Amino acid sequence: MIFYFTGTGNSLYAARQLSENPISIPQAIHQESLTFTGDQIGIVTPVYGHEVPSMVKEFLKKAEVHTNYTPIRTAQVAVNLLLFLSVLGTMVSAIILSREVVGFLPISGGIAMARRLHIFSVFWSFTLMALHLGLHWNRILGMIRKASGPIQSRPLKLALRLGGAAVAVYGLYAFVKNQFPSYMFLTTTFVFFDFERPLPLFFAEYLAIMGLFVFLAHYGSKGLHKLPGKRRGTITHEK
Repeated sequence: MIFYFTGTGNSLYAARQLSENPISIPQAIHQESLTFTGDQIGIVTPVYGHEVPSMVKEFLKKAEVHTNYTPIRTAQVAVNLLLFLSVLGTMVSAIILSREVVGFLPISGGIAMARRLHIFSVFWSFTLMALHLGLHWNRILGMIRKASGPIQSRPLKLALRLGGAAVAVYGLYAFVKNQFPSYMFLTTTFVFFDFERPLPLFFAEYLAIMGLFVFLAHYGSKGLHKLPGKRRGTITHEK
């Protein structure tokens, strides 16, 4: 469920990328009941002078919003949190390791620990970014359908799904070949790259690894959508 407030049409355009039928705040605010329930609720609005428009503030004060923590939403929050932590670990370890770029900082020692943290964080960041992409793959497919129209041909649909499965299988092979598990679980503390390997093959293998986790997250999310969710919280704004 997406609400929007727009003055020039830009926020409406953005809202339609997130939902087929976004709800206008100027229209919704005049309803007798301002109680809304949904698995995901968002607002798209411009910002004027570092603040949201007064009508949006009024809507937030009056609205009573109920959200359900479904299994798919819980998975999305968990992946996002872990991705944030892994990217943060990448940044911190890079600062410690990069003596020349940040030489002005009073940092000494910790190189061995920072190297292990960097390897751990980088490979988990790559994997979690692919999982994040897979959990939102339906949204990407929706944007593609809007641009090119829905696919009517069953053979073409089957071919695309088989192609995705083939990428995932090759990604599993590349995942093992490139020793991802050993880097993700720190059984190896140095990353080995084969500099004689052709560059196109290198990118193909890493894109296939990303495709593997996109495939797993996308089809795994279909199963999570079928599981019932429990209402865990209510966000209420009083007048």
